[in-house]
Parts: sequence; C-alpha cells; structure tokens
Amino acid sequence: MISAALAPDQILRELLVSPQVRACFQFFETQAAEITEEHIAICSIPAPPFGESERAAYLCEKFRALGLSEAKVDEEGNCVALRRGRSFSPLLVVSAHLDTVFPAGTDFTVRREQNRLLAPGIADDGCGLAALIAILRALEECSIETEGSLLFVGTVGEEGEGNLRGVRYLLTEGEWAGRIDSFISFDGPGIDRITNAALGSRRYRVRLRGTGGHSWGDFGAANPVHALGRAIARLSTYPAPTNPRTTFNVGRIEGGASVNVIPREALIDVDMRSEAAEELQRLDAFFRRAVREAVDDENSQRRANLYGHPCHHARHRRHIRQLAHAGRMVRPARARDGTEKGAACDAGCCKAKVKGKRQKEGGNPFY
Repeated sequence: MISAALAPDQILRELLVSPQVRACFQFFETQAAEITEEHIAICSIPAPPFGESERAAYLCEKFRALGLSEAKVDEEGNCVALRRGRSFSPLLVVSAHLDTVFPAGTDFTVRREQNRLLAPGIADDGCGLAALIAILRALEECSIETEGSLLFVGTVGEEGEGNLRGVRYLLTEGEWAGRIDSFISFDGPGIDRITNAALGSRRYRVRLRGTGGHSWGDFGAANPVHALGRAIARLSTYPAPTNPRTTFNVGRIEGGASVNVIPREALIDVDMRSEAAEELQRLDAFFRRAVREAVDDENSQRRANLYGHPCHHARHRRHIRQLAHAGRMVRPARARDGTEKGAACDAGCCKAKVKGKRQKEGGNPFY
C-alpha cells in the first residue's frame, strides 16, 4: 500500500515500480486489439441526444459480466456501477458520457482506414466508454484492490441541449449525491490535455412572439426576427475578456414562414461561458438587458400601416371604385337548396385589369 502522505512525485515513482501496476500496463498492450473491438462495438450502438438507453444497457451488461453485479441504470438514464475498495471512501467517480452530438438516424457504422477508425462519435466519447471497460478489466485481471471505492459511470446528456443532465443528477439528486469525493471524466482521444478547473456556462433559448402579418399590408407590425437581430447585434459588442477567458455564441436562429410574411414567432439559442463566476454574471446581465432593450426598441417603432394594399395609385382610384361598386351590385343568387349559384358575372371568375407599370417578368405586381 502506498501512503497518501508522500509527495506526488514519490507516489508516482512507487506506483511505476509496483508489480501490479506494471501488470496493468502490460494488459493494455497485450489486449489492444480486443479493446479496439470493444470500442467499435460501443460506437456501433446509436446514442443520439436523449436516446442513450440502448448504449447504457450495453455498458451495464459489460460491468455485470466483469463482476460489478449491482450495475444499473438510474432514474436519469446513467449507467452506474460500484467497485468496492478496502473502504467505501474516498469515493472516486470514473466517468465517460454515453451520448453523441449526432442526431437520431445517423449511420454509426465504423470504418477502418489503415490504423484509423472513422465513425460519428468514435472519439467523443466512444474512446472514453471503451476506456471505462478496459480499466475495469485491467483492475480485475491484475487483482488490484484500491484503498477507496470506484464508481464507474456512463452519463447521459453531456452534449448540446442535454445540458449535463446526467452529471447534474448524479451529483445533486441521485443515490450518490453528497457522497462523491473526486471525479475523473474520460472525454475524447489522447492524454495530452487535462482539464482540472470548472467552467461556468449558461444557456438560453429566447423566444419572441408577435402578431405576424404580411410584409407589405401589415408593415409596421412588431417583427420578432428584427427584435432578435437587435439583441444579437448588442451581444456582439460585449467586450469579452481573455483573462478570465469568456465566450458567447448564438448557435441557432429559427423563425418565419416565408420571405413576405412577418413572423409570428422567432427564437435563438445562446451559449455563454467563463472561467470566472463574476464575469459570467456580468455577461449574463448584459445579455438579458440586450434582449429587453431590443424588444423595447422594436415595439417602440411599431407604426400604423400608412400604405394599405399595393397599387393604390391616384390614377387608378376611379377604376377601383367602379370595380368595388360592381362587386357590391352583383351578388350570387341562391338556389332552393341554399347553395350559391352563379349570377350574370360570377364573383369567383371576375377578373379586372388595372393599368399600371408591372414588375419585371416573373414578378408579382401585388403581393
């Protein structure tokens, strides 16, 4: 047993000469091909956002086969398995996330090109999940007993709108909330980078609604897209510092039905991050204010439609009045069964030509 009271470099030196640790290294080398096949098997199971259940079940079965009989899927969808040490604590989580960023319907077939594996999610985070199984296998094969306990976890909801729901549940609501001492997450290929500090993030979906209308006939109505455009423009002026590093991104814009329709609704998805809580709070306040001011500006510029329908030119008004008068005079007659039948000039067929300059060929002189 190695004492935790030793300096870190001394602990590493003792670990590297430990016969059991050396046996583990040997295991990874001799079992490399089998680990790769396991990696392929994991990545071949689709796990789109909010669709990780099949991959979670697979991981649980693997854990049970390796001796962790209590492995299970928790209420949030995480695969959780405890490997007991000499004592329960300290409890270390060894984790990787189950989900991929790719949506349902994606082809997850793994292709080989020489010594490379290619597939959606093969690195993020197929590598991490394969590592969990390989580490557990090595510990069992080499009969390594840890001082504290290890909690192997495949989490859901790491990507995109999952918003870290699996980890949040694990740490704040689930069976292990308040009992975890340390946390290691394997995410992506390689060991060249270690992230050891928390990064604060806030994500917003801003949805604005209006009355909608036609781009000409209802011009002047508040436009949700215009308002969101103002908000984005304001956000883009934020002086994000490089230290502490702070970022923001409008990742999605949605809204509208057609080029000549004032949208009834529009939305944006916004991601904001910072290394410092105080700076994230400032960015958050700036963004909220930007949205409020953008909405106020758009609403303040609402104006009555001064234009009416197109082609209302003075030289046409007499003809239009005559046409309207004719429409009032000619009414469809009613048959005995209550249905309408055509009059001398069926209102559904009447067409009037109004002289005036048309748009170029292919254009519509009206709407």
